Amino acid sequence: MSAAASSRKRRWLAGATAAYALVVGAAMGWEAFVASLGPLDLGGLPQASTTVVDREGRLLRAFTTADGRWRLPVTQRDVDPRFVALLTAYEDRRFAEHHGVDWRAMARALWQMARAGRVVSGGSTLTMQAARLIEPREERSLLAKARQVARAHQLEERR
Repeated sequence: MSAAASSRKRRWLAGATAAYALVVGAAMGWEAFVASLGPLDLGGLPQASTTVVDREGRLLRAFTTADGRWRLPVTQRDVDPRFVALLTAYEDRRFAEHHGVDWRAMARALWQMARAGRVVSGGSTLTMQAARLIEPREERSLLAKARQVARAHQLEERR
């Protein structure tokens, strides 16, 4: 092997080692960040309205919550499948594919923001939007977005 080929091989190996170390370091940093968040606390979610039903389970009476809102308990079976399909098509086309975070949509939103110098479109999935509702944050920052990503993964793991 020539000296030039040997030098190229050493440079390639050094670059590959550095890339590997960067990826492993980033993964370890991410895991530490997620661990620092602790478990997802769903206990703080707003309580559902008290309801009275007949023996067949039909609603007879509902009461507002302490804050004066109607929050009727509902499952996906209770919602018209056409509404679920419409919501998913409009808000999160790749919902069934991305496991909580649509990295293509996030990359698109980052690219648009970099080009325009401001937020043009969002990259949040339905799961990330739910995570933001569970843990509301006033600030719009990369750290807040990273927290949404972590919480979205935690929500998807519960499904």
